[in-house]
Amino acid sequence: DNMHNCEDILMNFVVAEISGRAPLLVGGKRVRDLGDPRNEAVEGKGGEEVNVGLSGIKRGHGNHRKRRGECIREFHKILERMPLRYSYGKVINSVSEQGLCNKG
Repeated sequence: DNMHNCEDILMNFVVAEISGRAPLLVGGKRVRDLGDPRNEAVEGKGGEEVNVGLSGIKRGHGNHRKRRGECIREFHKILERMPLRYSYGKVINSVSEQGLCNKG
């Protein structure tokens, strides 16, 4: 209950536990992670700022990575094992490059 903004990490734990596989490519349009400093908030219909990040942690909070690490440690402790696998990947923005990726 005290681990807020960790639902995406928990989903990775669940998928890794069930599948035994490294992360897969999941496509999505117009999704931005506010934990990534390259992203900014977007302007809503009424001109107000709308935060649409995956992590739910607003940009500018210096402890973002620390909190994410705490989430991983807590889930590891609860499960008593580490289902996450090391994986190397590449973020792509071009459809032509997607042919090079393993898709689930």
